[in-house]
Parts: sequence; structure tokens; C-alpha cells
Amino acid sequence: LLGTFPEAFNTEPEAHINYWLGVLHPDDKDRVLGEIDEFVQDSHRVSKLKQQYRLTLGDGQERWIEQNIECEVNADGVLLSISGVARDITQEKADEELLRSAYTEAQLQKRLDDMSSRGAGLYHSMYSPRTMRSTVSAGFAAKMGYDDSDSLIEALISADFVHPEDAQKVAEFRRCI
Repeated sequence: LLGTFPEAFNTEPEAHINYWLGVLHPDDKDRVLGEIDEFVQDSHRVSKLKQQYRLTLGDGQERWIEQNIECEVNADGVLLSISGVARDITQEKADEELLRSAYTEAQLQKRLDDMSSRGAGLYHSMYSPRTMRSTVSAGFAAKMGYDDSDSLIEALISADFVHPEDAQKVAEFRRCI
């Protein structure tokens, strides 16, 4: 994930942090470090942080990472520990870029189905003041328990598919589009 061997981190925690700071993409560094700093400062109120950022590895390869961090505080609000999980989302970012570059609905549907054949279940929506366009891969429809993409899109658009706690937010969103 970080472009080095796990043994490189069997030393002091500072070695890991320094390596990570060295490969953190310069365009993402200020944002990521600012979010972490704010998260640690507000750990008595916020217990989870999710981030996406790029790493530039020693061989020049750029990788997208999704990081989920959790903190533990005591009853007085004192930070006790921070733990997290990071995963490589480079392929997902590449797939998103392919979707953004689709020009026609037929091209978009073909790309969704191609990506779905690699094990991904995909749903893509584009909203603008004039239109709402949703496209669903056959794999995503099947994972959601529908026979075809059109049936799932109808369910997604209907209010019946929305969790009752989210109904008001969804209704407000639909009025905006």
C-alpha cells in the first residue's frame, strides 16, 4: 500500500509517520493534515474521520488511499488512542473518471456493465437543474435484488426506497433538482 516493506515500520512510530508525510501528495498534504489536526482537537465530539488522498511512491506511481480513523477518549474528553484503516482505492478512482468521461447513455451503460463484470456493483447519477439521470449496472441491480437495471432505477426514484429517517432530506434534495 505504501510502496515499502512492512519491516520498515517495525521501528519507532515516528519512522512510519515521517515516511507517510514523505509520500503524501503535496496537493493533498495541507488538507489532510488540517483535517487530522481538527479531528484530534475535536476528538471529544467527533470520534470518526474518513479521508481520501493521494500518495506518490518512490517509483513515481500515484495511489489513491481511503483512510478511516477512529479515536477513543475517556469520560473527561482526554484522547486515549487513535487507530485507523487505510485501503487502496486507485482502481475505484479510475473507474469514476471513466464514468465522468462517458458521453452517451449507451456508453455509460456499457462501461458500468464492463466494470460490474469485474465484481463491482455500480450506480451512477448525474443531477443538474434541468435533469436527473441515473444509470445502474446489471451487477448492482442484481446485488440489490432486482431483475434488471430499470426496475432498480424506478425503486431508487420512488419514495418507498428511502429509509423513513432520510425521507425529508431526500424530498428537499429532489425539490432542488
